[in-house]
Amino acid sequence: MKKLLSVTSFAIMLVAIMTSTVLSQDSELLTANVTFESSNSLTFDVYIKNTGASNLNYSHGTVAWKFDLSFLSGGTPSFSLVPGYSDFPVGAHPPSALITSPDILRTSSNMPGSNGTILPGESLRLYRFRVQTSASSFNSDYFNLNWKNDVTPYTRIYSWNALTGLPEEVTGLEFSIEQLILDENFDYGAISDTSLITITSNWIRHSGAMGPAYNSSSLSYASYASSGIGGSALFTFGSSGNNDGDIHRVLPTEINADNNVYAAFLLNLSAARATADYFFHVGPSSISTTFRGRVFARSNGDGWSFGLSKSSETRVDDNTVLNFNQTYLIVLKYTYSTATTSDDVVTLYVYDSGIPASEPGLPLVTIGPTGSGAGSDPANIGSVAIRQGGNTPTGTIDGIRFGTTWASVFSVAGSPTLTAIPTSLSGFSYLTGAGPSASQSYNLSGADLTPASGNITVTGSTNYEVSLNNSTFSSNVNVPYSSGTLAATPVYVRLKSGLPSGFYNGELVLNSGGGATDINVVCNGSVFVPEPTNHVTNFAGVLGIPSYYLINISWNDAAGGQLPDGYLIRISDVDFTSIPDPVDGTPVANSFLNRNVVQGVQSVSLGFNSAKTYYFKIYPYTNSGALIDYKTDGTVPQFNITLDNAPSLPVVENFEYATGSSLTDNGWIAHSAGGTNPILVNETPLTYSGYFASGTGKSVTLATSGEDLNRAFDSLSAGNIYASFMANVVSAQTAGDYFFHLGLENSSSLFFAKVFVKKDAEDNIAFGVAKRNNTDVVYTPFSYDLNTTYLVVVKYAFDGTTTTDDVVSLWINPALDGNEPAANVTQTDNGIDATSLGMFALRQGSAGSAAVVTLGGIRVADSWIPGSSGTSFQLTVNIEDGWNMVSIPGLHPVDQG
Repeated sequence: MKKLLSVTSFAIMLVAIMTSTVLSQDSELLTANVTFESSNSLTFDVYIKNTGASNLNYSHGTVAWKFDLSFLSGGTPSFSLVPGYSDFPVGAHPPSALITSPDILRTSSNMPGSNGTILPGESLRLYRFRVQTSASSFNSDYFNLNWKNDVTPYTRIYSWNALTGLPEEVTGLEFSIEQLILDENFDYGAISDTSLITITSNWIRHSGAMGPAYNSSSLSYASYASSGIGGSALFTFGSSGNNDGDIHRVLPTEINADNNVYAAFLLNLSAARATADYFFHVGPSSISTTFRGRVFARSNGDGWSFGLSKSSETRVDDNTVLNFNQTYLIVLKYTYSTATTSDDVVTLYVYDSGIPASEPGLPLVTIGPTGSGAGSDPANIGSVAIRQGGNTPTGTIDGIRFGTTWASVFSVAGSPTLTAIPTSLSGFSYLTGAGPSASQSYNLSGADLTPASGNITVTGSTNYEVSLNNSTFSSNVNVPYSSGTLAATPVYVRLKSGLPSGFYNGELVLNSGGGATDINVVCNGSVFVPEPTNHVTNFAGVLGIPSYYLINISWNDAAGGQLPDGYLIRISDVDFTSIPDPVDGTPVANSFLNRNVVQGVQSVSLGFNSAKTYYFKIYPYTNSGALIDYKTDGTVPQFNITLDNAPSLPVVENFEYATGSSLTDNGWIAHSAGGTNPILVNETPLTYSGYFASGTGKSVTLATSGEDLNRAFDSLSAGNIYASFMANVVSAQTAGDYFFHLGLENSSSLFFAKVFVKKDAEDNIAFGVAKRNNTDVVYTPFSYDLNTTYLVVVKYAFDGTTTTDDVVSLWINPALDGNEPAANVTQTDNGIDATSLGMFALRQGSAGSAAVVTLGGIRVADSWIPGSSGTSFQLTVNIEDGWNMVSIPGLHPVDQG
């Protein structure tokens, strides 16, 4: 009933969601921080910004985008969540990331509820996502992603109304894509060069013949995302053929009149000329000579100053004196206007510290907007250029970032985060006495770290040590970061030397600092011993008891050199060549034809099928699991042995063993729960008038929840099999359970001709029979009594027409006149028929359903119970001292003369 109420409540909630009044709440969904982890993997963040005047209590939502399939370079995309990057509680996290149709990315919705409060003006990161292509690389550095907010699937978010306890759709929703178009960090290797274009094809020379140069060191500026990464570009003044090279890089996508252009870069001048000249500008994708947004510099007293023009008109100079050899952050803004073809303008912002959250903040220098009415405006901005002219200053440019908004150039700040990829390292190993292991590495990166510059501390574990150069290892290392960002940095890990053999799994390498939540990398490894030196000796086997089932195997353990940890015995019933050598690193589980034995045991007894020849080999090994190392070279010890035939029918079991002994000590085989509540021999036999075994031998008592035993006989696969026995039910249960059955030789699960017993409320009992399925048992009426001995006969009749048509029959106290009477009950269930039958079994069933039964005088044969009172059988044999009469099992005592 509780479940029904829960479903009903959820249905009411869904109706309420669908019918509730939508909420007009000023807010913005922002895609930001598109970051390329590698050539074919990128991540991006989604932020929810509250642009209203009151708190926004987030409930749930789904987000969706479209993208250009050509970006995948013909590969197959994957879209996934990146755990650990959210400013919201777990209840707000998207449950999954999905690809719907080839070019649509989306998330599933979290459950509605009060899942986080966004204050007015606050932006909180909802989650980070990862996009990958199966191709070796994307076809561009620009991920052309666009919000999808119409036609299913679409983007919807809901707030939570605490008064009604219901979600309400946010309708005053704006959508932004803060996607960096270009991130040029000049990351072209550790060797400087006099010409940038000789080491990368990203830059193209459009004028001159020499330079700019490449410098392998970079510029740094606190909190700037492109600070301290890669190298940089060097420019200076020149003349024809000497430092006269002008180069440009084409943007991955053109920026047209629908957007503004923001170009940020780091600049450090070491010298400037008295006459101003420009060194940086933008232009269309086919740049030709269309240069726009020209940035100038000139000497000014002890320092230098900026100038700016849109095109070739007279520049506008600023007289603020800036310092040589100091790194500044520059932002060139190109603003489109479509009123005329000459009304675009440019603006320059210069900062010496900090990065404003929005344009322009408090710049050190502002020039413009300027350029209205000057020059023909280009249709697009698609290139960025570095120029060397006759009066160009001398300096360094680094970290060029292009975008269409301020926020796309200056990444949205979120909570400090550390990321380790991968988060687990496995397979560290070495031989005992050696070490350390070979190293493995993970990439450690960080974003929005505080303070802006500092160290992330990496601490090894008890048995693992760490390094940043894969040469010098220690218990901990510091990984420096700047500008709040740690670019992907490899951290090397190895298993310490000198450790004893064993597994060293689940140990944690700790990464902490930068105000971020600690990140652990799990390490798994082992120290193992080499392959065993020698094989065992005296590997042999003898038949056990019973000799048609048990083989006793023995050997002397391998000695000298590297001792084994254990042995694998492999067996075949075909020949020696059919036994495959085991493979290092692949453990072999115990089964009918495989057995593992630990060092020091030197013997094992195994059961098999009668009348077959078995072939044995033994392999020593060291270690275990994925480190297991088998010795397969040299001469592998082997032997073969043939089991005796199982007893032919009829088989009689009168339990003529020592009183109190266990049946497993007398040739019976335990096929389940061996040794638990063992079946013991009773002193007193059962009696049933007219039955051949009445009063003969002894008996056993079956209880509940204990071992189940069997005896084999020469298997039959056609005709009939009859099993008769005396049974006295001491107690029974209403559920009922089986206590006797037939089965395939050596089977522990394929049981047939099951004999059941149960009681009713008045303690009357009924016997039942099933061919195979317990659910298909058929019972007699409740016509029998507890504590009374009955003669029970069960028959299994092979048919063979189909695989489910064999028949079982059950008799209780049948007439013993030598003729098979009609059965009390008969059953043909839909279970698969037996292919053969070769054992009879005693079963101690479950505690909640089984009976306590005393049983004796078992006879298994391929014909009905022979003989009865009045039928005489006699056999004479010639023995040395004369003619004598001998007893024949299976005949009634009065008929044996």
